[in-house]
Amino acid sequence: MKRYLKSVIGSWFTCCLLLAMSQAQAALVWTLLGSATNSTNPSVWESKSFDVTSLIGGATAATLSFDLRNDWNSPGTTVSRVEFGAEGQNYFARFTYLTGDDTSHWRNVVLDIDGLLFLDQFGAYNNHLGDELLGTAMQGGQGEPGIYSLRRESQGVPEPRTLWLLGLAAVSLALQRRSSTLMRLLK
Repeated sequence: MKRYLKSVIGSWFTCCLLLAMSQAQAALVWTLLGSATNSTNPSVWESKSFDVTSLIGGATAATLSFDLRNDWNSPGTTVSRVEFGAEGQNYFARFTYLTGDDTSHWRNVVLDIDGLLFLDQFGAYNNHLGDELLGTAMQGGQGEPGIYSLRRESQGVPEPRTLWLLGLAAVSLALQRRSSTLMRLLK
């Protein structure tokens, strides 16, 4: 009985330890990609993109793209700082208004990693600010940057670490069954 309990406790401890390790993620690191400018008059949405392949381990081609617009009636230019963040397998884009006539507006932020799409939390062309002209985030002056959390477009296939944990659970269950069978035979 003591061996059985040790086996169960050992399996449980191993599962908890591995689960904690899989949940641990690297700290979010922001990388400055450069700046994006829109100087159209009257203002229209302009598509911009940055190559982020070197920032994603194992990627052969990765592009961060988005739409940028200056104010709807702006006669001037808007400039935004563009940063990319990675935390484990989670990706983020951060846009900060630098200079311009009034504000910068952003929408439709997409990360393409080898054909696998990661979309922003608002969805393509979602106008949560209430107007086609406003996009999904805007900033002017000293306001907070627009931060977009990029998630995989389709969650149909489990992530590798999820499959790994499922396999570990199956092995643990098999070991517990084996232990209980041995315990019955020893009685």
